[in-house]
Amino acid sequence: MPTRRKSGKNAPIFSHEFIITNHGDIVSCVCMLFMIGLMFQATSKVAAVFIAPQHNVTKSVNGTEEPLTKYTNGPKDFCTIFFYSMAWIVVHAIIQEYVWDKISRKLKLSKTKNTKFNDSGILLPFYFFFAAWGTDIIVKEEILPKVQLYIEYLLFIWAAYMLNFTHVTLCCLVVHYIVESVHHAIRMLTFSNMEDTAKNLFWVWTVLFSFARFTIIALAVMTFWYGLPRLDNAGLNVDSGNFNSAPIRLTAMAGVVLMQAWLAWNFICYQIRVWRENSVTDTARLPKQRENRKKNKKEDNEDAEESEKANGSPRAGNKAKKA
Repeated sequence: MPTRRKSGKNAPIFSHEFIITNHGDIVSCVCMLFMIGLMFQATSKVAAVFIAPQHNVTKSVNGTEEPLTKYTNGPKDFCTIFFYSMAWIVVHAIIQEYVWDKISRKLKLSKTKNTKFNDSGILLPFYFFFAAWGTDIIVKEEILPKVQLYIEYLLFIWAAYMLNFTHVTLCCLVVHYIVESVHHAIRMLTFSNMEDTAKNLFWVWTVLFSFARFTIIALAVMTFWYGLPRLDNAGLNVDSGNFNSAPIRLTAMAGVVLMQAWLAWNFICYQIRVWRENSVTDTARLPKQRENRKKNKKEDNEDAEESEKANGSPRAGNKAKKA
């Protein structure tokens, strides 16, 4: 984008040079018209079409309308896109005038390099701000672990549904979900300042987790290795939805076993980390406990001597003579 040229002569209004030089001010005035339109009842409905999403999706449950929380696409979206495109033009004009133009003047670039420099200056803020925005959401909301968990559930459940292995999948999910419900209940107790109760129940979850892994592996082996091969319809028939073939069975069983092994590995790493944290905490507490014991012992001895002196004990008198 060409830089704003400053000269003693003003360009004619509505000329090409005038629009290029003052495009940021022109577009900002248009955006201000829509913002001011929200302040008046007569024009607020028209202005809202350009600023807020309009195509709400409603859901009705038992004849009652739920709050509007989802939007779909529609022709009014062009108005919203138009407004926010102009808003981005304003942001770019501000960055161009107060950042890139000053840098290009200091660098004293040629016309060709200056044009390419400004072209990159147009895209850099857009990519940077949206990358920073997405990263901030990922970090704050911990999206990566959640996305990983959702993808795992989605892939396994989708594969089981498409291959018609729904019964064995349902049994495995019931076992897994029971253990997960206990785990999240313990976490809620921890966050609710009930740490003592949570620690006592933590070992229950540890035993249940190990039992669930072995149970799911046993279900998978008994089903895919011993059960399904004995059926009369053993074989592959895509038209009828029969995927009871040896390669598919072995792949499904290997997937379940590997998934349980991966969960067990994460569980072991978590247990080691917790054990190390507790060891560090206990080690840090030992010197303080020793100091407290010595201090208490010293205080007890002093109290005993004072009581002996008060009672006129001969032991106290001997100690006084030695002193």
